[in-house]
Amino acid sequence: MIIGTQRGGTSSFYDYLLQHPRIVSAVTPSLNFFDQQFIKGVEWYQRQFPLLSEYAPDQRPPGHITGETSPYYLHHPLVPERIKRHCPHAKFIVLLRNPTDRAYSHFRYATEKGHENLAFGLALRMEAKRLERGRFHMQDNPYHVSQSSLFFSYISHGLYARQLSHWFRFFRKDQFLILKSEDYFANPLPEVIKAFAFLGLSGFEPRLMDPPHVNPYEVLTPETRKKIDRVFEKSNEDLCRLLGWKQAW
Repeated sequence: MIIGTQRGGTSSFYDYLLQHPRIVSAVTPSLNFFDQQFIKGVEWYQRQFPLLSEYAPDQRPPGHITGETSPYYLHHPLVPERIKRHCPHAKFIVLLRNPTDRAYSHFRYATEKGHENLAFGLALRMEAKRLERGRFHMQDNPYHVSQSSLFFSYISHGLYARQLSHWFRFFRKDQFLILKSEDYFANPLPEVIKAFAFLGLSGFEPRLMDPPHVNPYEVLTPETRKKIDRVFEKSNEDLCRLLGWKQAW
């Protein structure tokens, strides 16, 4: 499962993985089962994969694997426990993007889709209040899908150390491959080859596709960037300690 992060290049990374002859796509790449569709039940989830359903059984290559990309999984607080219950041996690929760039890309995406009507600075200041209601509803109804968390979580989505620490309480660290989106954007093939090795599929050379789509709106003024960088400074330091990185971004 590619579990994050949103606006981090996960869709194109999944397309690269599908080049491997032993990787077969889910019926729909982004299933969002463990976050937004959990009420449908695990039987529905199983039917989305060629490995476990009647979907094209005569086309299953021997020894194939399958998976999905749902980049909201990393952020959703209930997802790790749900996956542990149903898929305890899954492997997870995580693309982490500079959280400042990710926040602004997320904002522009929400604006373009018609969900956001505030200016960027005000949206950041209002984030905590917007997310509070969604957390409250989730306490009463675990199937609740918080639209505010999906569209307005510009800062909270980039607090990677907190999210990964939560996941590590349920899964071993060797079940995760954690990459930087910037490395993937700059030179995709080495990062994809790392993923093949992580999945036990070494020895395959993918072809270079069109450059991963990087939202063209990540140009922030130096003053704005400096302010947001400070917001993430402590989290980035925690991330380096958690993963043994020398530096984050």
